[in-house]
Amino acid sequence: MLLKKIVKLIKRHYLFVIFLTFVVALIFLTYKNYGITWDEVYYVNVGRHYVIQIFNALKIPHNLIENGFHPTELHLQTHGVFFDVLTVLITPLFRSFNFETYHLIKALLAVLSLIFLYGILLKMFSRKWALFGMILLLLFPRFYGDIFNNSIDVPTLTIFTIYICLFFHFINKRDSFLRLILLSFSLSILINQRIIFLYAFLLTCVFLIKKPKLIFLLSIFTFIFLHLTHPYLWQHPVSGFFDVLKTSNSFPFTAGNLFGGQFIMSNQLPWDYIPRLMAITTPLSTLGLFIIGNYYLLFLILNKKTLSDLKKKYIYLLSLFYIPLIIVITIHPSLYDSWRHFLFLVIPFIIIAVFGAYFISKIKNYFVKIILFVLITINLFQTVFEMKALHPYQYIYYNSLVGGLKGADGKYETDYWGASYKEAVEWFNKNINNPNKTYYIATQGDPLSSTYYFKKNMIFTDDYNKVNYIISFTRWNSDQKFTGKTIYKVEREGVPLVYIKEFP
Repeated sequence: MLLKKIVKLIKRHYLFVIFLTFVVALIFLTYKNYGITWDEVYYVNVGRHYVIQIFNALKIPHNLIENGFHPTELHLQTHGVFFDVLTVLITPLFRSFNFETYHLIKALLAVLSLIFLYGILLKMFSRKWALFGMILLLLFPRFYGDIFNNSIDVPTLTIFTIYICLFFHFINKRDSFLRLILLSFSLSILINQRIIFLYAFLLTCVFLIKKPKLIFLLSIFTFIFLHLTHPYLWQHPVSGFFDVLKTSNSFPFTAGNLFGGQFIMSNQLPWDYIPRLMAITTPLSTLGLFIIGNYYLLFLILNKKTLSDLKKKYIYLLSLFYIPLIIVITIHPSLYDSWRHFLFLVIPFIIIAVFGAYFISKIKNYFVKIILFVLITINLFQTVFEMKALHPYQYIYYNSLVGGLKGADGKYETDYWGASYKEAVEWFNKNINNPNKTYYIATQGDPLSSTYYFKKNMIFTDDYNKVNYIISFTRWNSDQKFTGKTIYKVEREGVPLVYIKEFP
């Protein structure tokens, strides 16, 4: 009986299954191409640390080694460890653990974003529009370019997608206790990931304003799960919450952000930092659909014929996107690494864009409708080719509003992760490295991004009296600090990302 239901479900959503199979196959074919970013090792160590703590407390045998690592309270105040622990718990399913495996696991977990986005859109549209939304998400360079080596923002986006899906399922069946538990749990993980998600909790409560009992239960369960899943709150159950609020607005990141051709401190960014970066890093077709979707949703909200319950849902969707922007513009939190901290906004962005596409499909002028969809299709194909050209650094994509990546060079951040060090070291190993020689090499950024790919005869050093070669990314103009002959550049679309220089 169960098998028949599964077969029936697959037949009904066969395009979804085909698309998902394609995505998973793409991940398996490409996951080894992605380099190690500057903070990945921290999240691996955090996950290992707390798995060991949990296993020891439960007296579960394990062969994990601590290596003396202990996460700082400062970082624990800015995000939880749920995904870090989950990733480490998944690793035994693979033969061995290394950073390539780590990238594979993270990318496969990110597939949940596509699945749950499909579930959200099915609540509002037909299967074809739900599938279209998945395509828009896959072709969002800042999403796909980060699923392999972004350890905090993509998991946050995934949980956010799950929360939204659970929210829509919950409001349709408010008598379900299990749905209430799942919704509370998703909210607790969200708030632990980023404290800004208190807005999602409050927004949920506002939606349930006529059901005080549900609000009370939601609050209790969210509070319980919040403390059960955050190590800092284990130790500081009362004051810890206020510490998290304080730290989230004043994280001590001191380096400048390249924005509009200037380096600006992370706590002094202009009000349009996030909106402008979103506008210039989104494919124009998706951006255009998002703008149209906003107008369409406002029309539906203001239309007297629209049912009251639908109006609430539309207001909720717009609030999911715009409230965080209002918050960031108002309180000026410390931001860096482009707009990755707000990557979760991609989900409501895509949902609103699908409303824009749906509106276009309803245009009575057949000629106008065809022209618009042809333009959208052409731009989406252009995005595919650009993402392929940028591989495996899709997250450095910029659209034609700033002249593409070439136009953004020197004005906005490119490879802020240092992911292109892998390609640089592999070129060195293939073209320069003589196994009979010893090389002393200096790098910029996190040394692991480079040294992970070093051969045994390559030694990392910061003693410039010994250095034979410098490998440096272009962030903060780091490459310009060193003289020497440039022997290789990692480039995309003519824009240098990493230099290898022979030290004089």
